[in-house]
Amino acid sequence: MSRREWIVGLALAIFAGMTFGSVATAVAQAPTELVVGYAVPLSGGLSVVGRLADQAHRLWVEHVNAQGGILVKELGKKVPVRAITYDSRSTTSDAQRLYEKLIAEDKVHFVLGAWGSADAFAVSVVTERHGYPFLPSAASAEGIYQRGFKTVFQLSQRPSQTAEAIAEFLTTLKGQIKTVAIAQQNYVYTNDIMEALEPKLKGAGFEIVAKEVFPRGSQEFTGVLTKVKAAQPDAFLVLAVPPDFFPLPQQAETQGVKAKLKYSFLGPIFDAWMKAMGKGAEGWVDSPGWAPGLRFPGAEKFEKDFAAKFNIAPSHDAAWAYAGDDILRQAIEKAGTLDRKKVLEVLHRESFSTINGTYKWDASGRAELLVAFTQAQGGKRVIIWPKSIATGELVLGK
Repeated sequence: MSRREWIVGLALAIFAGMTFGSVATAVAQAPTELVVGYAVPLSGGLSVVGRLADQAHRLWVEHVNAQGGILVKELGKKVPVRAITYDSRSTTSDAQRLYEKLIAEDKVHFVLGAWGSADAFAVSVVTERHGYPFLPSAASAEGIYQRGFKTVFQLSQRPSQTAEAIAEFLTTLKGQIKTVAIAQQNYVYTNDIMEALEPKLKGAGFEIVAKEVFPRGSQEFTGVLTKVKAAQPDAFLVLAVPPDFFPLPQQAETQGVKAKLKYSFLGPIFDAWMKAMGKGAEGWVDSPGWAPGLRFPGAEKFEKDFAAKFNIAPSHDAAWAYAGDDILRQAIEKAGTLDRKKVLEVLHRESFSTINGTYKWDASGRAELLVAFTQAQGGKRVIIWPKSIATGELVLGK
């Protein structure tokens, strides 16, 4: 063997050893599970909706693991998912602290969505700093997506989209609805809806005959409803999120508020709301964005399995949480890696099919979404608008 041949052979042997060593190390370091984490309000004033998000996260983990886990191409296998969960206790500071803990101490591979605009605004600061993809459910306040962040992605309609949908819906009733009364909760999301909605209604020719703003957490609405009742509006709009969206419509019914159209931004979508309202639920309309009965891929299975597992129908909060989780799964599988930077690149570049339709975001993390309106009719929810997805017709009061 010549000296040159000996040197080439030695180099090849060294290279082969290094390559084998790298592969062996990679295999040895390959995770046996993909750890995710989240914190949602399981106690406190927001626990009604927080539990729905938690249930959706748990159902998603169950569905993924029933299929063997998430396929990670660079590992050449599916990896089962394990979730670390915390109760944020309906406190934004706790939510932010717990997501920091999940990332810095628990060392989760990815985080799942928090619930609500206030929590998402705070938590997204943490996920942005650490470079974690963040798909929060029911987190739609405009300000979340106006800070130039590259890690947060909208799942639920923004207030401007809700306002646009309400105005467009009312415009289809222009011959029957002329005057509008509004009761609005003082909260970041509902404030944003009102800011966008009022000029749209006035621009469309509707007369706002009453506009009452009340503090979040209110339980007594006699003063608000007395003014609404005196205004005799054709349409009565309630802009509120939990917990106020329960007592206000209940008291509107018991105090005899009359209107051809009674709308609560959130209402019939919740089993708990329907039960609390009883016969008083009849005719109320809401526009949660998602509703049972939409026939996007996987939606029917999601609804069926959720109801079977938790003995309640899923709400939009549950649907958004589940959709966000499944988008994360798709992004990991499309990226073929657990590298969060590459997963983020996929999220910004690709579109994703979900139980709530197709998502694709602009550079700020905003998306244009379907807003479905439902009405309580005979104890059931009927999709009444847009017409392209409607399962029934709107019934106006007298």
